[in-house]
Amino acid sequence: MTEKIGDKMDLKRKFLNIFKNKAEINGDIINVTEFLNHLVDFTALELIVDYFEYKLRNTEFNKFITVESSGIIFTSALAYKMKKDFVVVKKKLPITIDDYYSVSSFSFTKQEKTELFISKNVIRNGEKLVFIDDFYAHGNTFDAVKELCSEAGGEIVASAVVVNKSNESDIISLITKSDLKNFMEDVYE
Repeated sequence: MTEKIGDKMDLKRKFLNIFKNKAEINGDIINVTEFLNHLVDFTALELIVDYFEYKLRNTEFNKFITVESSGIIFTSALAYKMKKDFVVVKKKLPITIDDYYSVSSFSFTKQEKTELFISKNVIRNGEKLVFIDDFYAHGNTFDAVKELCSEAGGEIVASAVVVNKSNESDIISLITKSDLKNFMEDVYE
């Protein structure tokens, strides 16, 4: 952003305004198609990346890790800005990967079980990773990625998501469950 990151709450407030104007909430389903994961609004992306960078500035880690597909947007921009590599966990096993770790996970968004894969060559023993994604609902994806990292000898030391729909308070997020509750109260007053 052009201004200095002096106040992380200002970044959050600005993002919350975009979210209020563009997100559609229907029960547990939050539609962010038109600004976050299908059409990506540049200003929203910039706020997300700046906020995550600010929150992770004192975290020691080697790489980012995300899952195909929506997390790639934020992870690639953040990795570029912070000059870190990132690992993309695959949802389908490419023919180019013959030695891999895999784990099953249930996708809340897609309402289906999926298999996740990483090559045995992308995480080194002892590496510290930061998990990035668009949503954290029930933690299924996060738990699966954490298991993959552990199998590879790595460790997830922090996680950052755009929208945290859970009660987990140790996840870096721009939108929390209480923000969503306040948003719903504002809409239906």
